[in-house]
Formats: sequence, structure tokens, C-alpha cells
Amino acid sequence: VEAHRDDWIPYLQSDPQGRQVLPFILALAKDFIDEKARMKKTLDRVENRVAHIVDIVRTQKSFESAAMSRKDINLHKAVTDAARLLQDSLAKREIQIEIDVKNAPKEIRIQESKFHQMLVNLIKNSVEAIDDLETSNGRKGQSCIKIRSYVQGEFLVLEVTDNGIGMEGNISKIIFSAGYTTKKTGSGLGLHSTANFVIGSGGQIQPFSEGIGKGATMRVKLRLSSVLPDSEVLRGGSGKLAS
Repeated sequence: VEAHRDDWIPYLQSDPQGRQVLPFILALAKDFIDEKARMKKTLDRVENRVAHIVDIVRTQKSFESAAMSRKDINLHKAVTDAARLLQDSLAKREIQIEIDVKNAPKEIRIQESKFHQMLVNLIKNSVEAIDDLETSNGRKGQSCIKIRSYVQGEFLVLEVTDNGIGMEGNISKIIFSAGYTTKKTGSGLGLHSTANFVIGSGGQIQPFSEGIGKGATMRVKLRLSSVLPDSEVLRGGSGKLAS
């Protein structure tokens, strides 16, 4: 090419070697485009992992001085704080968060750090489910995570519902197993540790979904007698409802 500066056009049009220049440039451009796409995928994976680490560090820092003993906490604030820790992930994906705890006790007594981590794990699971739906090109309308708490008989119920990828019935039986994950980069420990905390507290956790592409709900049930502040237990009440 350098040798044909003065007869560039005839060289491209007539010379056998010159006629290969344009296809070569086009092929080179395609290689650059493909390489850029590969680099972007790698950077996206790194960014997602860093965001995950940031979430963990935020959680640890927010409770690094907190005792492991049970304490009275404001339920609405606990849910809001958990969502706030994931605000970067939620904002990036334009996920709308709805919180409704008006039919639940205003305060509960529980191990704050473990309860907080449970909330973070459940919300993060919903974020990943929405990601999976996005990847499969199945997203329709606004992505949303609804967090609801209410009293049902002898239980305080907490539900985290998303309009993500959903799940098949057979998966719901093993979803809380240690190491089980459908994510390429997942550890399979988030829901497992959540289930351990809930069951260890004398509660229950159940997944519900109508199938792939139809979203899912994680329902946690804790016995009121084990989570009500002592003053409410003595009075035999179910606690003041959250506003």
C-alpha cells in the first residue's frame, strides 16, 4: 500500500494484490468489532462481580459492630435499608421497588444482621431472575420487585415477588440446596444461607412460581411468638401495624 501512494486508485482497481486491500480492510474492521464485543462482555462480567462484592462489603460494614443477639428493629426500615444496599444494581436495571408492610407489626425482635442479610439475599435473587429474563429476551414492561409483609394466623409472613424468569416446579424442591445455582457465576449459597437462618429461627421458606417466564415469589413465615418484642408478647398483642 505504501509503495502505491501515487497510483492508489489504479492499484486498487487493476492490480491483483491491490484488489485484496478492500476485503482485507473490511475483514480487519470486523475483527475489531468482534474483539470489542468480547471485551465488553468481559467487562460486564467483571462489573457484575464487583457490584456483588460491593454489596457484601456494604452489608458487612453496616453491621460490623452489631451484636448477634436479638433486638427490636423497625420492619419497614429494615426492608428499606436492604433495598438501599442494592440501589446500584436496581438503578442500573431500572427495577421498581414496592414495599408494603402496613399489615405487619411495626417492630419485630430478631437477629438484625442475619435478618438483614436474608432480605439482601432475597432481593438479589429477584434481581438475578430479572437479569435472566432480560437475557432470554422475555422482558415485557416495567421490571418490578414487590416486598410485602403481613400477619397470617400465628405467623409473620414476608414475601419477595418479582416478574423475572420464574422457575419450574421441580427446581423449587432443590433451590435451597447448598451449591445449587442456575447462574454461571453464582455460588449457590445465598438462598441456602437464607433457608438455614429461617429454618433455624423456627420458620418456613417456600418458593412459588407459575413457570418459566412468569415470575416468582419467595415466602418466609416466622412465628409471631418468636419475633414479637417482649412487651407485645406480654400484652398478648400482635404488635402495632406499620404505617
